[in-house]
Amino acid sequence: SGPIQSIACPVPGCRSLFSTADAKSILSDWDLLMIEHREESRNRRVALAAKAVLHCECGAVGIITEEDVGNGRVVCPGDGCGRRYC
Repeated sequence: SGPIQSIACPVPGCRSLFSTADAKSILSDWDLLMIEHREESRNRRVALAAKAVLHCECGAVGIITEEDVGNGRVVCPGDGCGRRYC
């Protein structure tokens, strides 16, 4: 794994990273459509399983599951934000 803008090489033992743009440039329109469909389906399943969705002022979006509710206070998942919500 690497930064979100990169894709790890699937060859075992290879540690190379490729940019997402380079990887997408060699895929067919159909492959890109199928990847997008799978991502949207996964996002929808995660959102439906959530107890709540947090939209912070910093722009971060967090999915709050039943286990995360705890005492009812949630900390923003954004880098360096730390805002707390009830």
